[in-house]
Amino acid sequence: MIALLLTTSIALSVAIQVQASSIDENWTTWVNYAFKGTDSFYSKDVVAYKVGSTATLAVAVINDFAPPSWINVTVVGVSFDWQKPAAGWYNSTQASSSSPVRLEIGETRYFIVNFTVPDLTTAYMVVHDYKVYAEGVNKDGTSFQWTKTRAELFGAGHQYFVVYSADQAQARKSAQTIEVLVTSLGGPSVTWSSAKAGLLWKKAMNQTSIAAFYYGQGDFTNAEKYYSAALVLIDLTFEAEETRGVRLEDANIKLAEGQAKFYDAQANFYNGFSNMWTLFGVALVLFAIGYIIRGFAILRKPAVPT
Repeated sequence: MIALLLTTSIALSVAIQVQASSIDENWTTWVNYAFKGTDSFYSKDVVAYKVGSTATLAVAVINDFAPPSWINVTVVGVSFDWQKPAAGWYNSTQASSSSPVRLEIGETRYFIVNFTVPDLTTAYMVVHDYKVYAEGVNKDGTSFQWTKTRAELFGAGHQYFVVYSADQAQARKSAQTIEVLVTSLGGPSVTWSSAKAGLLWKKAMNQTSIAAFYYGQGDFTNAEKYYSAALVLIDLTFEAEETRGVRLEDANIKLAEGQAKFYDAQANFYNGFSNMWTLFGVALVLFAIGYIIRGFAILRKPAVPT
């Protein structure tokens, strides 16, 4: 019994080690999602898809089978914690029992799993856990099945699967747009040169706060209403800032042109003033020369005898 237990324990350990590294968590990823990150409604890190859209999971399968041999992969897919569909869980169309994919020793291959996101009557407005699996046979015909949980793939507490309604998806998109704009400007307390722009920005941030409140309550219709209003106000903020900037630039240009004309006139004045003094100096010189000549003429005049 002890020998049997030890053998079973060792076999399970080997199986876990093979399973843990045969679906590569570093490369397996969700793509084409509506949102990925921390969602305030769920207060968790999620990957979200809109109801009725196509969810896509790229699964990286690596052949590190022990003992080393080539393998034939027949199934790659993902299962969730909601009711299993009548057609079965969501599998990649790239591999099947009739058309297996052969992986050589150490080879890694992507398998794309696409499925239609169920409606909220199936998925509800809650976070979902899931498992990714791969099945097949090795060189000697022995079958295998590898699985990895969401936590093993993405870390504990990360990338729960959620389904967005149309309103939630739109509200989340608007919220993301505002977040990007606010971040690019350095935060909600950005300073505007235009008083009108500053007032519009404060109104936009107020609308955003109201929208976030409704979003956290699950009222996505009102959340989108206020997010949209905030985006309109943000557009008006940029227009007001741009208008003031253009007017200020025009005023500065006119001021510079006025100053240039003033300095030109002043230069012309001083230039004319300088010419006047030059002419005055020449006149003085000529007057002095004439006076000197007159003096010489008086000296040369013969004296009248007494």
